[in-house]
Amino acid sequence: MSFGENDGSSRASANDQVYLVAYGPDIDAVAVSTPAARSSRRATLVLPEAWDGTSVQLYGFVVGNDVNNSGVASDTSYLGHAEMQ
Repeated sequence: MSFGENDGSSRASANDQVYLVAYGPDIDAVAVSTPAARSSRRATLVLPEAWDGTSVQLYGFVVGNDVNNSGVASDTSYLGHAEMQ
């Protein structure tokens, strides 16, 4: 998922909040990260140990955090598949 402005709309802000989401279809569970500032260019999602050995689908989205788009969420982007170890 690109953390930079990529839609040409000039609405991206360094203060925007990035979220990661993991969906474990085999255990019918969802986990959401704490927000990370877009400017940090890094987001972390910590999963419970109970997810070890689980196949997960990973997604991400951004929530605006400036005066022009505060609280407005982006579309969700599919980031890929992972096997938790």
